[in-house]
Amino acid sequence: MSNAMSSPHGFMGPPGGGGGSKASSEDVENLVLWIHGCFDRAEIVQFALEQHVIETMGPEPVAQWSTVDFENKDPRWLAESVMHEAKKAAETQRGTTRYVATAFKKGSENKFSRMSFRLFGGAKERG
Repeated sequence: MSNAMSSPHGFMGPPGGGGGSKASSEDVENLVLWIHGCFDRAEIVQFALEQHVIETMGPEPVAQWSTVDFENKDPRWLAESVMHEAKKAAETQRGTTRYVATAFKKGSENKFSRMSFRLFGGAKERG
């Protein structure tokens, strides 16, 4: 059984997140489950990935996928794409960085569902 938590905004990773810029297979599985849930509950037209960096105190866009990017793909493909982009972004950060994947449904500009996870950055401290 996963130690991920349910929330009103979707599936969230374990408290404090996993360590390492390499995502665990559990991180990818949690994303797959969350994406499945989004597709089951609404017609999703976009997924977005943001990086929440402490220094900027706000979200920074990392990547986004629209319907044409994922309509003929399975949720695992999308989950692996999201994690790949997050890992690339984490390599430029020091310490742990929070990432938020967001789903948007057809006919609404509001966030439909969110899932957050953490990755440890790959950048070295400057001397």
